[in-house]
Parts: sequence; C-alpha cells; structure tokens
Amino acid sequence: MKRFLYLFQVEQDLPSALEAAAGPDSDIRFLSWRARSADSRSIYYPSSSWTQGRNRLLKEALRRDYLYVVFGDDDITLELTERGVTAAGPQANPWRVFEDFLLTYEPAVGCSMYSWHLSGGAYDPTQDCQTLRFFDAILNAFHRESLEVLLPYYDLLDEETECYSQSLLCSLAADLYAGHVMQTNRLIAANDKRRRTDLAFVLCKPEQLYLESLRDAEWARRFARQGVGDSARFPTMGPPRRKTASFARTDEELARHYDLSHLLWTRRRALRALPVTDEFYSDSADSPRAFQWRAARPRPAALPAPAIQSRFALPHPWRLPAWTRSYLQKPAVRAHPLFLIARDLYRGRGRPRAIAEVLGRMKSRLPARGLWRRWYRTAGAIHEIPEARQQEVLELLAFALNELADPSVVFVDVGAGRGDVLHALRCTDLHKRLFALGIDPIDLRGQPSYTGYVQAAITDGPEGHAELFRYASSDCSSLKRMDPTKVTHDPALGGDRLYYTPTPIERLEEMVRVPTFHLSTIIRQYGLANDVLHFVKIDAQGSDLDVFRSLGEMSSRCLFLRMETVCHEGEGPAPTLYEGQTTFAEDRAALEAAGFRLFNIARFGSTPEADVTFVNVRLFRELLPALAR
Repeated sequence: MKRFLYLFQVEQDLPSALEAAAGPDSDIRFLSWRARSADSRSIYYPSSSWTQGRNRLLKEALRRDYLYVVFGDDDITLELTERGVTAAGPQANPWRVFEDFLLTYEPAVGCSMYSWHLSGGAYDPTQDCQTLRFFDAILNAFHRESLEVLLPYYDLLDEETECYSQSLLCSLAADLYAGHVMQTNRLIAANDKRRRTDLAFVLCKPEQLYLESLRDAEWARRFARQGVGDSARFPTMGPPRRKTASFARTDEELARHYDLSHLLWTRRRALRALPVTDEFYSDSADSPRAFQWRAARPRPAALPAPAIQSRFALPHPWRLPAWTRSYLQKPAVRAHPLFLIARDLYRGRGRPRAIAEVLGRMKSRLPARGLWRRWYRTAGAIHEIPEARQQEVLELLAFALNELADPSVVFVDVGAGRGDVLHALRCTDLHKRLFALGIDPIDLRGQPSYTGYVQAAITDGPEGHAELFRYASSDCSSLKRMDPTKVTHDPALGGDRLYYTPTPIERLEEMVRVPTFHLSTIIRQYGLANDVLHFVKIDAQGSDLDVFRSLGEMSSRCLFLRMETVCHEGEGPAPTLYEGQTTFAEDRAALEAAGFRLFNIARFGSTPEADVTFVNVRLFRELLPALAR
C-alpha cells in the first residue's frame, strides 16, 4: 500500500508540473472547481471555496489508510535549497525529498520553507528541520493520526476570507502538537497566484473564536499572549520532538482543554459526519451550496484603493519579472534590513505618516556594530524596540555575544516556563555553545530544552521553603499575592492603569509550598561561581528585583540582564499587579547603582508592564572593547 496521498485544487486539469508528485509510493487526487476534467483522478466540485474544496478532498483521503495526506495549492513551485542540493543532489525530485523528511521526522504536520515562515530572523539554515507556530497552507502534510483531530477545516468564516480557516488550524496544531509541527529546510515553496480572498483579513476574528472554544484557563492565557501579532517574537515552538506516542486524541482528552459544544467543534464534527453523497458535496453547478457561495464570494474588483496614491508608487509585485519574484522569495533577501525597509515603504503607498514611521524604525535596523557603539557613546541612549519585535533585541545581544573571546555563553533563565526566550535566542545567529540554566517553581514545560533545570523559587530572603500563590494561569503564579482589583476583562479598560486579560488569571487556585534559594546559591551549585553570566533573564511575577538582589556580589559578573517591570508614564502612583511589587523607576535606580545601564525597553501596550534590558557597563567595556568605542 502506498504511504502518501497528494491532494490539489485546480481550475480544470492538473498542471503538468504537479505530475512529479506521483511516484512509486504516492498517489494524486485533485479537485476541479471551475470546469470538469476528464482525468480519472479528478473530482468535480464547482463554485466551491478553498476551504470547502479541501474538506471535499479530505473525504477522499479518509477512504484509504495513507500514512501522510498532503494538501497543496495548484500554483506551487517546490525547489531544493542549498542544503537540499547538498544532501540529496541537484537532480533530486523535491517531492521525494519531502517524503524522506516526513518518514525521518514523523511530524504531526509537515511543511516546506515559505517566504514568511520563521520571521524575525528565526530561520536557521544550519538546521535540517525547525518547528514553527504559523505555517502557510501552500503545502501541508498531515499524519494519519493527526488528520481527523485537526481536520476538517472550519468553513463558516469563508464569506469574509478563506484565510481564517488556516489560522484556526495553526492554533489547533500549536496547542495539540507543540514541537511536532515542522518544516524541512531542504525545500522552499513559492507561488505566483492569490486565489484565496483576504479582503477583510483581520486575524483577531479567528483568534477570538478559538479563544472562546478553550476551557483550559492556562491554555487560554498562553494563546492570548502568543497570538498572530507576536509571530516575530514566538516564531518557533522549540526544538523538533521525535514521535514517541500516537497523535490521536479522544473526545475525553480534548474535553479537558476545549468546550466541545462550541460552534468551532460542533461545525467540524458535522462536516466530518456529512456523507459524500450529501447535497453539500454535489457536483452540480446549480446546487444550493454552489449558488450560495457564488453569491457570497467577494470580487477582486472590490479591493479598496489607497487613500492617497503616491506618484512614486512601485509596480504591483505580481507584475514583476519572474526572475525578480524568485529572487525576492529567498529567505536571505527577505530577512535583509534593506528589503524590510523597502517593503514597509511600499506598503505605505507614499503616505507621509507611513514614511515617517518607517524612517523612525530604520534606527533599529542599522548594522549591529554601529548601534552598539552609538549606544555606548551616547549617555541616556535607549532603544525602544517594541515587544512584537523583540527578536531584533535578541539579535543585537547575539551579535555582541559572538564578539566575545569566550567559546561558550552562560544563559540563566529565572521563570523559565515554556522556555520562550531560550528558544528565541537559539533562533538568532548565535555561534557560541550555549549553557542554559532554567529555574521555575512549578512549570516544567521547558525543562528538556535546558542544560540544567532547578524546580524552585528565587528569593532574597531566608532560604528554605515559602508559599507560592498558584493562580488560574501558571504564568501568573508568584511568591507575592496578586491584587485582583488591578485586573480587567474589558479591553476598553485595559492600558496604563489596569491589566487586561480575556481569562480570569486573578483566580487563586491554591497555595503551594516550594523550595526557595538565592540565585547566587544555584549559580554556585552549578559550578558557575567564577564564570561570566552572559545573559540573565528574569520573569518572576513581581519579584524580579528580589531575584537580582539575591545574586549579591555575583551581579558584577552579569553582562546582560533582562527583567519584567511596571512602566508607568501617567500622573499618580504606578499600578502594580502584586503586593510589594517594585516599579520601573525603583528597578532602574537599583540596577544603575549596581553599574548597569538601560539598553532597551519594550512596553506591552495592553498592560502597564514592559520588558527591559540592562547592560553591565564595566563588563561591556572589558569584554567587548571593539564595541565600546
């Protein structure tokens, strides 16, 4: 029995370029949506949306037991990267290379590289395979065990845009198969058509729908913090994980995290139960479904024109020569600062305000060496790179760490949780060996990613044990009690004074007795007492300054330090979420007294919180003389 089934949607006949997907271990079926094909492998499904077409093809896949079902767009061009040519040879069939990737890594969802995947500099050409949070629908392979969990696609938002169904799929895959959604870096996909409608592509709509379907408060908070707007900050889902258990999920397992009575799940169950003989899947162009879709489908002519057309406007990218389009798809080109600036200028359409915003961001895209030297020379200089672009800050830190004479880098992560900062740091262009020490009192999700891991809380008080307040979300658990009056669930009230969250994070679940240590104690236990602590990240939910103070004299050997704080600019006292929590003004005064200087501040926007990065000026000057000029 063959192990791979390729499913395509086409206008009438299968393009000749896609015939290469057929092979000794693979079959092809395709759906014709504009005109009927005489090919025996075809299915006629007229006037269907992109989502409806994929769900109709899914019916064919469920009739046979393939190991992987691969959906692809009809305009896809699949090519070998340099890594692929080195591994498989220049004449290798890209489809066979893709199949080898699926058999080797056994992902729940597999895909190839695509232009916007792994944004924010997270693409690592030295890696054969990487995980990702958001993936384009151009080429998706589903393992037979995950197929019926993730599919069919939700189709009730198609009248606004067919892109929403893929957004919902990405969210499901990220929560159910973290570490098992992978892309191979041996292949890159490109396309030159845009058929899916995106006239009202506002991703908060599918995100809100998905959030409403979650019953697990911790999952809901995690999802709210890692939505589409943060794709550059959370581009990956950690290192690839080997398949050690079945990807299948029972309703009982799903019900622990999801409300299965929610429309997202009831609609998908109804589509799954719908027989292929139902009128909904009729091949008649005059069926009620086809008529309804033709009436509802937005027309390309409805695309709104820019408010102000610039006389300097660039030509539409799809009118550029083919070789130019191919060149602009290369990851190295798309990650280049000049490309990013040109892209933003093009999107601004010549509007003065948009141009001003782009020029204002150019400062953070100057060469890293020049940025560091300018920061060092200019007293009071601060890089206010926003939270959504924090990967750029990590890239600057990685550049400086690469300049060090030390062959390895020590990274200490207090409040490690899922290990998001560690994963983002590994996605930078860091060339050093990384010794990563994670510390968290109750959250062990990131433990496998660290060199060493300590399940404890950090305090500057007496060592021993203490009560930890465990709230509805483990991300909010703290040695300090939360003030529930500072939390709002109304987005209109969130901002500088209240902490907005769509989930009840302020609900106290229990008080847990946990071991407590000074950070200096753990540093000594791991034999790092005389080493430079190159990067210390602290996210201790109101106790960040306490953690720093617990370093004692070892703080003089800390080069970069990042912490979470409360940053308030309005009149009156700064709002604090936890009792006894310090503010940015207090934190900054303490750090500057210890010889540190502020480098970056990233305000969260929806709350008064911010991530701030400090640099030990003496160590910087001593270890990085080339940048301290």
